[in-house]
Amino acid sequence: MIREFHKQIVKISPDWKHKRFLIALSGGLDSVVLATLAKQTGLNMAFCHVNYHLRADASDGDADFVSDLADQLEVPLFLLENDLSDFQGNIQLEARTSRYEWFYDLMEGRGFDYVMTAHHLNDSLETLLFNLGRGTGIHGMTGIPERNERILRPMLAFSREDISTFAKANDIQHREDESNASDKYARNFLRHHVVPNLLEHNSEYLDGVSKTVRHLQGTAYFNQMALDIILEKALNSEGASRWRLDWAQMKAYLYPSHILLHWLEAYGFSGKQIDDFLSKSPWQNGARLLTKDYTLLYDREHFILTKQTESKEHRIHFSPKYFQELQFGDCQFSFSYINVSEFEKSNDPNIAFFDADKLGIMGIRFWKDGDSFLPFGMNGKAKTLKKLFTDAKYDIDQKHRVPLLVNGNDIIWVCGLRSDHAYAVGNDTKRVLRVRCKDITI
Repeated sequence: MIREFHKQIVKISPDWKHKRFLIALSGGLDSVVLATLAKQTGLNMAFCHVNYHLRADASDGDADFVSDLADQLEVPLFLLENDLSDFQGNIQLEARTSRYEWFYDLMEGRGFDYVMTAHHLNDSLETLLFNLGRGTGIHGMTGIPERNERILRPMLAFSREDISTFAKANDIQHREDESNASDKYARNFLRHHVVPNLLEHNSEYLDGVSKTVRHLQGTAYFNQMALDIILEKALNSEGASRWRLDWAQMKAYLYPSHILLHWLEAYGFSGKQIDDFLSKSPWQNGARLLTKDYTLLYDREHFILTKQTESKEHRIHFSPKYFQELQFGDCQFSFSYINVSEFEKSNDPNIAFFDADKLGIMGIRFWKDGDSFLPFGMNGKAKTLKKLFTDAKYDIDQKHRVPLLVNGNDIIWVCGLRSDHAYAVGNDTKRVLRVRCKDITI
């Protein structure tokens, strides 16, 4: 087994002799065998152990055992006390998250290159079976990867039986976690009842699963490559935090929902969220899907993804006499006064001119329902902003992002679209205020 372990180390970390490794050591059979093999291989390493205090004296017993093993093998040990005994919620998720955060802190702070965990072939099979019922797609069928960024798993080449046999042959002592005997958790049920029956009916089952996982990993790799190519051609960037996908174009493919899933998962949308959303097709314009950081909007056969921006101020007040530049939302505004003799009209939709003597305290805000103004070129006829946005084919997200320049309560410029007739430069104008609005996300 030591020879095969060495092959795995060379495979997943070819320059291992020049690297430093953390060995995640719980005290259980798998991690103790990993620690033993790593020591025999001559890795430059340290152990790390977390005591969650979830099993009273037994948790302290695990920590003591790990400490004794570190002394016996003459390996440095890092120990974290993280009491979760009173934690309310998904305790397994919390334990795993805090554990890996600590691993990365140790690597950064102590100069380690990788963390090794003791996941083995049976764990990979259990992951595959567990994900099969969760609708995870092909990536959930690829088992546990041997290498995931700075996490290495050299024990995936071995079965639980291989590890147990090695431990007995070498009289390796370890701790038993009684919670592993409970069927409370889905993985334990698979481990105790499903996997043993599969192996009993087919002694080569694990070897077959191992080959299947390798095939699926290759398929997933090329699947992702193909989807990236499709999205690169179909996805339009509209600034640094807004993307548009032509859904009508995607429907030409046999499985368009698969493209959407691949695109959105990278932005924190879950597979269940996306599946539920897709099940509601056909969608009405304005249909939305949200995460903490992103919004997906459906509008006229397009999906629009935008990064949510926090804005504590929905309106600001200022005098252009004292402010030459200011920022509001995603836009940078600049103000300058010019003599009427220097005034020349501009076709740039991001520049507007106003009769400066008609202006007082100004402001910038976003659209609200019922807003209207007197657009230049309509002979003083009022127009609602809702109608203006509809004519401009703005989607809901764009409507709420367009800044409005106001004078008192009057909207004098819908930035990038139209300015107000009542404040336009005319024959009696003596001073002109030039305003430029630049989208800083582009």
